[in-house]
Amino acid sequence: MKWPKVSLVVPCFNEAAFIKGILLDIEQQDYPLELIELFIVDGRSTDSTRSIFEAVQPTLNYAAKLLDNPERIAPVAMNLGIEAATGKYIFIWGAHASYPIDFISKMIHLAETTEADCVGAVCHTEPRASGAKAKAIAAVLSHPIGVGNASFRTGVNEVSEVDTVAFGCYPQKTFEKYGLFDPRLVRNQDIELNKRIVNQGGKILLDPNTTCTYYARSEFKSFWNNNMGNGEWVIRTAKITGQTEALSLRHFVPLGFALGFLLCMGSFIVNLLFEWVSWQQSLVVLVPIGLYFFIIGLVSLRIATKQKQIKLCLWTSLAFFVLHLSYGLGSIKGLLKRY
Repeated sequence: MKWPKVSLVVPCFNEAAFIKGILLDIEQQDYPLELIELFIVDGRSTDSTRSIFEAVQPTLNYAAKLLDNPERIAPVAMNLGIEAATGKYIFIWGAHASYPIDFISKMIHLAETTEADCVGAVCHTEPRASGAKAKAIAAVLSHPIGVGNASFRTGVNEVSEVDTVAFGCYPQKTFEKYGLFDPRLVRNQDIELNKRIVNQGGKILLDPNTTCTYYARSEFKSFWNNNMGNGEWVIRTAKITGQTEALSLRHFVPLGFALGFLLCMGSFIVNLLFEWVSWQQSLVVLVPIGLYFFIIGLVSLRIATKQKQIKLCLWTSLAFFVLHLSYGLGSIKGLLKRY
């Protein structure tokens, strides 16, 4: 097989902790380094991201260039990299991740042999820290109850058609046919593009034999805030694009959960205040909430047992609840705001 030239696009902002790792991951690829070009598209970082890149760049055995992203948002960075790319295939990589030495070669082999519009790998989620809270957050981001049917996170048994992937590999012609990333979408720009491809009859494949690792947030505060933003951008994406088909059903499920949770808790509290029925009878409205915590408790116990760390059970239950509620509340916020 004759290997084609590939372009790697890495949007970043204040990634001093990760940028060197990305550069070394590429250096260690088993793909011919002379056929690799890298574009670090930096949103004018205020930390040492740029200086680290400039220090390592002369030692690299592949072409690497820093591009400036004055808009400081991901889709603009991605589009800048795509427009500069000269490779037959373009990878959109995340900075908060690591990639095995055969990542590029396996992705290119799948792309060349299937002619798919995009291919991707199963993305394992690992904690950035070693504590129980960090492990719990990583666990829920890999479980179907946490992320629904996001196959690129939960995995598949064979090469499968999916609705989206993380850190995709796109033939240059895909962008010519379906367009670039929507610069209006601060978040969900990759999901929207991938759904655009699928909705227009394109094919996205997920390879279970190729993996990468994403490093999740390790503190509940940042986890809450990030998912509030994700939930809000589900609604904003639908409003901006004018279509719910830009996303998948799983992205709207937390909205239903949050509305149901607030309705049950609100009904219970209002009844306690006005005493329409006895407080014992009012407990009926809390049954769905109790069932929810029972289910996530069982799942969390199974996760903790599998990891042989029983105390992880409580943190995992909390992580599930934080993920679902914050995402859902963010979506409610998105419904109420005018954009």
